[in-house]
Amino acid sequence: MLSQLSVEAVIVDTGTEALIVAADRPFDIIFCDIIMPDLDGFSIIERLFALGVDAPVVAMSGGGRVDAGEYLNWINILDVRATLRKPFGRKDLTQVVDQVLGGETP
Repeated sequence: MLSQLSVEAVIVDTGTEALIVAADRPFDIIFCDIIMPDLDGFSIIERLFALGVDAPVVAMSGGGRVDAGEYLNWINILDVRATLRKPFGRKDLTQVVDQVLGGETP
């Protein structure tokens, strides 16, 4: 979906991989799922901030053991810039990118 918005995306499969990649290069924005195979989004976001990664973080969740809204309410404690409840569409994604980056997405 990001490619439709003319945005370059780097996709990773695990939280550990996300931390390695985020520490290695700058990003304009980071999307982080709350439920991931090896680390949960809470841990990933805390570690990103501890590493000094200054890209704004958007947390995403489709739920799991609890409703997605509950996860996204809890994650706001970590000072994420925005949240997305899955499933989401192009309009939702565009609005969040514009909100976080303060610009107009194509």
